[in-house]
Amino acid sequence: MQMYELSEVLMKEFAEGALEKAITSLNRAGKLADWLEMMGLSQLLGGDIFYNPKIYGKILVLGNSRTNKRHLTGVAKSMGFSGDRFEFFLDYDGCQKYNYSKLRYSDKYAAVIVGPIPHSAVNKGNYSSAIVAMETEQGYPPVVRVDKITNNSFRSVMDKLQQKNLVAA
Repeated sequence: MQMYELSEVLMKEFAEGALEKAITSLNRAGKLADWLEMMGLSQLLGGDIFYNPKIYGKILVLGNSRTNKRHLTGVAKSMGFSGDRFEFFLDYDGCQKYNYSKLRYSDKYAAVIVGPIPHSAVNKGNYSSAIVAMETEQGYPPVVRVDKITNNSFRSVMDKLQQKNLVAA
């Protein structure tokens, strides 16, 4: 298909409601700002014009940790988050048996923070690890990798997620 043909098809599809569906999907996936920036239209994001209830969803923290759930919950609370918004699986065994596929197309989760986890996991499909599957396949919440889960790395990731408007306290 030539570029002008693609352009005509897209304009027709957008006129029939496909643009609204695409914008909604991008917004739900937390990627609308990136898309508008690619289109040279980032000025349209002035202020909080988009409502994204998913940013108030659960935040899943997976991986072998140098700290414990109680300390990480304390960090989250000091940042204004409710402790019940977090699910922690901070040991290799829990991460290996975690059913990652339940995250796909779930409105329950706002983000996934992943530290060191085993490569072999339930429902990773043909991917080398569950992390790669979540980063590659559509429908998963945003995934943020950290080298190790510490109080400081957790605080840093939470700050970044807030700055990107992927989570809100």
